Amino acid sequence: MVGLLWIGEGLILRGLGLLAFAYGASFVLVERIYHAGRDKLRTYHWLAVSLDFVTGIRDAVLANLRKTRAWQMAETTARAAAHSARASLHWMKAQMQRIRRPRQA
Repeated sequence: MVGLLWIGEGLILRGLGLLAFAYGASFVLVERIYHAGRDKLRTYHWLAVSLDFVTGIRDAVLANLRKTRAWQMAETTARAAAHSARASLHWMKAQMQRIRRPRQA
């Protein structure tokens, strides 16, 4: 509600930021609650069948997506970005160690 109020008062970025944070936090909270009670929820036959059906559809769609060239390019890009980030972090650590070392006379 505060985010909507801020947007209405002209603080658009602040309001959108708060809304994004609130939606993210609620998603994480609901996901944690679901995982904590998933086994108990699956004792309801109709819910277990529904979850298995939806999971089957999700797995089939993901299997088809993973075969596409776009998915493969995205995986390659993600691996390259992760490698670049690790290399940059390693370089920064080396620079920090070099700065912290006392100079030899």
